[in-house]
Amino acid sequence: MKIPKSFKQYGQEVTVRYKKNLSNKHGSWGKCYYDSNKIEIQDNKYEGIDLPDDKLEETFYHELVHTILYFAGETELRGNEQFVDVFSGLLHQALTTAVYKKDKINGKTKR
Repeated sequence: MKIPKSFKQYGQEVTVRYKKNLSNKHGSWGKCYYDSNKIEIQDNKYEGIDLPDDKLEETFYHELVHTILYFAGETELRGNEQFVDVFSGLLHQALTTAVYKKDKINGKTKR
């Protein structure tokens, strides 16, 4: 799965940028800035250690859910980290494991 450079919500562009040393003591790998329509994600190295792509993808989806809830006016839900974490994890899994009509698995087309 590719992480986009930007996407739109209600016609407003939200940019996605990678940052060095973004993680904090709580293990956060991303941050959402509602006032500037920006998501920042830890780049693929942290303290010299390569971060797995799926961790960065999960982080993107987590911050994406925050922005969706912000644009939906769901102030209480967007502040509920447990809800955001579970919802974004389920969304990430569904979209990264989806099989489409023309996808081939083991040489056979899935329908």
